[in-house]
Amino acid sequence: GIAIPRTSGAQAGIGTPVSLANARPGDIVSWGYHSAIYAGNGQVLHASMPGAPLGYSPLWGGYTIRRVG
Repeated sequence: GIAIPRTSGAQAGIGTPVSLANARPGDIVSWGYHSAIYAGNGQVLHASMPGAPLGYSPLWGGYTIRRVG
């Protein structure tokens, strides 16, 4: 029941900012041009390019973490 914008740029501005130390699985990680879901232990779940299957990757720099809901 939570509305989330379609674009990663818009997703970067919703919810409440969270530090990596306080991040929980399910938080949105955004780089402005790409968004992912925080999976815990410094990992994100995302599709690396359009049409690619979902996969886990280590969190990389230049991101914001937002908690929605």
